[in-house]
Amino acid sequence: VSLQEYPTNQIRFYNGAKIELAAKKKVYITKDNSNIAAKFKTEFKKLGINADLIDISKGDIPKLPDAAGLVLVPDSFNTNNSDTPLTFLESAFLLVKKNASYLMDSGSKKSAFLATVTFLGGGFGFSGEAFKCDPVYGGLAGLSKTASLEWKNVLCRALDMPDSINKCMENAEAAVSLMMTHGSVEMGLDGDSCNIPTLVDQDLNYSDVDLSPDDVVVITGGAKGVTAACAIELAKKYSPTIVLIGRSGEPSLEPEWAKDIHDPAILKKSILTHEFKGQMPKPADIEKIYQKIISNREIHKNIQLMEKNGSRVKYFSADIRKPKEIDSIFQTIRKDLNPVRAIIHGAGVLEDKLIIDKHIDQFKFVLETKVKGLEVLLSASKQDKLKYFVLFSSVAARTGNQGQCDYAMANEILNKTAQRLEHEDSDCKFLSINWGPWEGGMVDDSLKNEFFKRGIDLIPLKLGARQLLKEMGNIDKNGPEVIIGAHLLKQNKSKEAKLSKAMTLSFGLIPTPVLASHQIADEPVVPFAILMECHAHAAQKNNPGLIFGGMDNMRLLKGVKPGNKEVNITVNLGKCQTNENGYETLSSITSQDNGNLSFTHSSCNIILKDRLPNPPVLSKAAFMELKPYSLTRTQVYRDILFHGKALQGIKSINGYSKKGIEITTRLAPPPDQWFKDPFNSQWTIEPMMLDAAFQAAILWSHKRMGQVCLPSFIANLRLYSSFEKLKGDIRILFTVNQESKTKIKGYFTFLNDENIVVASITGFEAITDPSLNEKFKNKPLFSKKSILAFAEGNPSEAFGDRYKIFDKKRQIARLPRPPYFFMDRVLKADHPQWEMKPGGWIETQYDIPKDEWYFKANRTDTIPFCILLEIALQPCGWLAAYAGSALESDERLHFRNLGGKATLIKSLSRNCGTITIRNRMTDVSKAGSMIIQDFEIEVLKDGAAVYKGTTNFGFFTHQALSNQIGIRDSKFNRFSLSKKMLKNTKNYQFKNDAPLTPEDKNCDNNNGMPSKALRMIDDIEILSFDEGLYKKGYIKATKIVDPSEWFFNAHFHQDPVCPGSLGIESFLQMIRFFLLKKYNIPAIEYETQMSPGHTHEWIYRGQIIPANKRIQIHAHIKDATLENDDYSVIADGALIVDGICIYEMKNFNLEFIKAHPSEQRLKKKQVSKKI
Repeated sequence: VSLQEYPTNQIRFYNGAKIELAAKKKVYITKDNSNIAAKFKTEFKKLGINADLIDISKGDIPKLPDAAGLVLVPDSFNTNNSDTPLTFLESAFLLVKKNASYLMDSGSKKSAFLATVTFLGGGFGFSGEAFKCDPVYGGLAGLSKTASLEWKNVLCRALDMPDSINKCMENAEAAVSLMMTHGSVEMGLDGDSCNIPTLVDQDLNYSDVDLSPDDVVVITGGAKGVTAACAIELAKKYSPTIVLIGRSGEPSLEPEWAKDIHDPAILKKSILTHEFKGQMPKPADIEKIYQKIISNREIHKNIQLMEKNGSRVKYFSADIRKPKEIDSIFQTIRKDLNPVRAIIHGAGVLEDKLIIDKHIDQFKFVLETKVKGLEVLLSASKQDKLKYFVLFSSVAARTGNQGQCDYAMANEILNKTAQRLEHEDSDCKFLSINWGPWEGGMVDDSLKNEFFKRGIDLIPLKLGARQLLKEMGNIDKNGPEVIIGAHLLKQNKSKEAKLSKAMTLSFGLIPTPVLASHQIADEPVVPFAILMECHAHAAQKNNPGLIFGGMDNMRLLKGVKPGNKEVNITVNLGKCQTNENGYETLSSITSQDNGNLSFTHSSCNIILKDRLPNPPVLSKAAFMELKPYSLTRTQVYRDILFHGKALQGIKSINGYSKKGIEITTRLAPPPDQWFKDPFNSQWTIEPMMLDAAFQAAILWSHKRMGQVCLPSFIANLRLYSSFEKLKGDIRILFTVNQESKTKIKGYFTFLNDENIVVASITGFEAITDPSLNEKFKNKPLFSKKSILAFAEGNPSEAFGDRYKIFDKKRQIARLPRPPYFFMDRVLKADHPQWEMKPGGWIETQYDIPKDEWYFKANRTDTIPFCILLEIALQPCGWLAAYAGSALESDERLHFRNLGGKATLIKSLSRNCGTITIRNRMTDVSKAGSMIIQDFEIEVLKDGAAVYKGTTNFGFFTHQALSNQIGIRDSKFNRFSLSKKMLKNTKNYQFKNDAPLTPEDKNCDNNNGMPSKALRMIDDIEILSFDEGLYKKGYIKATKIVDPSEWFFNAHFHQDPVCPGSLGIESFLQMIRFFLLKKYNIPAIEYETQMSPGHTHEWIYRGQIIPANKRIQIHAHIKDATLENDDYSVIADGALIVDGICIYEMKNFNLEFIKAHPSEQRLKKKQVSKKI
């Protein structure tokens, strides 16, 4: 037996309809001393149901004519109770028997229920945890299970609760709800979980039983039938000493006159002649003696078989319920034989009668034979070190059985006692075997015929006995309770239901445009939700007068993937038939390939109704405590979900927890927006609601497990009357009740804007797989290869034939190429190609290599600012080209950055991996051949912005660029020091240290400044710590233009110009040098970077080309500080080329921060290697 765990709320609100009691009827609850019954009463009254407590502890059993509900609550937590648990069971039986007719009458008129409550931990003892309460109370479940078979119109519930009073009080509201909710008879309640015992097939892993000829095995149940067969098999295999205890008298010598007579008629005639000579006996008197002789013969025969197989055998006649008789037998065994090492308790009797007809004496006789017999055996064997204690229980305990409430209860007590004993004595193997019906024993010919009619095979005696030994030798620890039954009689397999074609339609990007928004691994796939819509619509259309109410067992078998073609699918339906839910029809979706091979894509059972039921009313327990989700709606559609614009239904993510997620979604547009030729004017199910629910499952899975998921199965979908007036937004709650590495399970609740449930899904399953993460990532719109084709190859290979003219005939404004190229892929472009207009955006990515040249050249682990700026700006050039800007003029156009304003939010290190860049074209203006374009720029890491701002670019002709006039009247380059001040300043000349170029693998010592590969200044002409425009410091540097430097070749192909970002880098290197010298900073102990949290601005009004000669850079320090061992500087400045001021930099902030000790050690290690 395994516990199937479900969320309590799923069972309460969706899995079964809740019954309603008649207004004038009452619920009666047996009183206990822990006030649990009183708490139940309070919860019933909250629901507007009349409830009263009754006391049955003194044997006063009331008649309750107005009863519509009985709740049997034992006094399990009261250890001082003088009444035994068996006494309570007897009173409980009498209460149910006396009021059975009243409950059935209430049930026939409206509704009624019977609930038995136990306190075995909320899992009926199957959880593996020990429980404290007396296991005898566990027998109550047998009463409910049998009543459920005998009373067809009364809801019967066996409810198990925690073995803690406080927890029972906490769960009382849910318990009362479950008492009145249809579903499995047995439900265990433990907080948020509802545990339902389920039978699970299990293979046996067994070895020999640890018994020898010197070990004594006591077997109750006599020397006939089932127990005798087991004893014989035990003797054959192990030959232990066998002691049999039975009600029959000890075997005696048969009268001489009876010997050799086997014909029943002749034997009975001889009995009349010899036992009733001269008398007129009744047939029953003759039958009694006849049965005694036959019984004696069977006992003799069986004992002889046991002895023949090597066992010593002793038979005792005794009443198993009487302690003195059994104690005496055990004392004799120890004295005359050996200590007892195993007990097999097989004694039992039957007195089959329906609950309403059964007499209390019959009830007690059946119950006590099993239960008191067990108590007596446990007491008698206290001093014996038992190896095995086997209880012969019955499948009636597991399922109930008509006419056998006492037998079911008795055997359920055996089951629970075995569970309890297993925890108390680990040296003894306890088994409680719930046998199905045997060929012998208590099954007579009439019962055999009944079983045959029901298709139930009987357990053969020999096979059953052998199975007993296997169970005793089972080496796996699966709990003591085992269910064993013969296979059902082989019956002819029912023919598969015939399905007929009901609807056909085509799926593809043309007939179904919505598929463009549902592509996995770049392949259009029909959404699970749309397949559900097809099933529902076909069933409703083909059954006029009925409406779609839900579906069961919706399973995806094979996805519908049309690719670039079309797939014709068929919806097939079975015959509509009535069932307990209304009407039902089977449905499947199939297709055929070109070779006429048929595929089934999905199947389900469609539920149809005359009208939709009222929605369930949710309590507060149905809602989760949620925390904010870490990503916004925009971010999840960008970074997690693969869904395109048409299916981006989620409007907000309301919250998340380990137990689930909540979202709000819009409704689907009319079908004609998703289908070219829609099959209906309105939706049957509302597919956006469903698809958004599955999207919510993906978001939960990604957050919780780091993996995405796809729906595969739905056990139940139900629509309620509130669905018919659907409008506005839908709130969706997804509650998870099971998760593993490969699957998640849960249920959905759909609520309208009035918080009324409109639909529910239970038994939802989704497949999780790490490989899906990659499949969810759409193939880049443009790969690195095609982007490089634009940078240094044939532009048409990137953008298409309209740019073929630039492959050879004309030149185009390009992106930089390696080693100054920082775009790996273009993910998305929400901008019409070849249309130069504002509003569109693109999303690109760059994978930061850990050991890229610029880290070594800059001697930092942080990305140099010039590289970060290029990462942010280069997608602007790509978007401009995508928009067809180069085609706006017949002249050769050059693309130049004009400036920008941005904020560094967080620095990026060499370990950042992949970053995402988003650029939007916000404005476009054109004057003659000149084009000006404005952009928003944003660099993101893990969905969070690290650098963002605005910038503008211009397209210029060669002539326009040649008329370079620069920035007039810049205050930053007009500053000069007096001759006196000049005498007090210092100048410095930089040596060319390695790496000398981006390709150089050599590396010299870290002096705090970049190496030649990235250094953009040759010498410092002026360094003052208290001059400048702000009297905080001034620094002037120069650089001689070298036409052979690497960046002219990289930026750009066919248009060599020094990157503006490297001009800013020269300015930053000056103020970096300023800090080093002002504070004598030990470079090896510090890391330099742009300071986060500051906004800076740059202006470009000219360019540096290979023909230029000399560059000057001015920096005016606005502030320089030392705080907590960290140094920072803020400065403005300008860059002049050949006497013309072309750049201005404002409010740039740089800092030296203390490196982590481990980073310092690494730097020292690298330096020592270089030396």
